[in-house]
Amino acid sequence: HDGRFETLDDVFAHYISGGKGSPNKDPLLHKLELSPIHIRALKAFIETFNDTTFYNNPDLKNPFN
Repeated sequence: HDGRFETLDDVFAHYISGGKGSPNKDPLLHKLELSPIHIRALKAFIETFNDTTFYNNPDLKNPFN
């Protein structure tokens, strides 16, 4: 999102509520309808991007250095 939320749960709550009204709000943005199990699955998927063992692996660094 734009960085104003501290946690993924806060971001999910924002979109599940339909977001706040704003003159810049995209008219295609609508309330997300996610069940608790879908929220947990989405959060687990997003958290896979925090795999520091992958992006800190020296074997996967720039080969031209």
